Order: sequence, then structure tokens, then C-alpha cells
Amino acid sequence: MSWGWGAVINFVRKNVNAGKAGKQDKGDKKFKYIVDVMVHIKPRTNKNEPPCPTSIYNDGVMEIVPMMITCIKEISSVVMYLPSDLIKSENKAVVKETFKEVTDNFKDDFPILDPIKEMKINDKDLASNISKYNS
Repeated sequence: MSWGWGAVINFVRKNVNAGKAGKQDKGDKKFKYIVDVMVHIKPRTNKNEPPCPTSIYNDGVMEIVPMMITCIKEISSVVMYLPSDLIKSENKAVVKETFKEVTDNFKDDFPILDPIKEMKINDKDLASNISKYNS
């Protein structure tokens, strides 16, 4: 399922080995990252219905959906200024309009963030993974 573009709101790093008493070496820490992303979804008839993505131009609402970082294909260098309270429907409507404007400006050709150049992250594994992805 493709979610298209969304706005990263927050992320948390969770220790995969947490709760396994006595089974974790100091050098064997494994983490997973959960990213809260504001995306445009089809209107739901009830809260138990899973979110389903839809185009920003279709009927729908902006909602924050937690995703594993492995579900994220690309991160853009575009910065959007969002209201601090993303629960109010009025603020979600503002985010939707802002997202429409950004989408119109870039025509779905968002500039991709280069973490090595733009964030000055010097990690050999990251550089290797980026070159594998780009080839």
C-alpha cells in the first residue's frame, strides 16, 4: 500500500531487546524506529476501521499514522510549518491546505533529503545503504 507523501511529526526509538532480562549483551543492542506521519486518509465510518490512504485532492482527512521506519521510502528536504495542536479538525484542515499548496508547487517531484550532505551525517553504513538504494 502506497501512502504517498506525508509530514513527519515525531519518532521514537524502541529497544527490540527490552523485556528480555539477561539475554542482552551491551554490544547487541537492536532498535526499531516508529515514525508518526501525518497523511491524508479516506474518511472512516468508525475508529476501529484501519486508515486507508487517498490523494490529497480526494475527500478525506489528515491523520497521524504511526509507521515503521522501514515503510518510509524517501524523506524530502521540504519544511512545512504546522500548527502545534494537530487534534483539532480546523488545524487538520489547515495542514491539508498547506499540503495541497506544497504538492502543487512541487508537482509530486519533492526534493529528496541527502542526509550526508544536508545533515552532515558521516556514517559509512549510511553512505553504503544510500548508494545501494540509488543504484
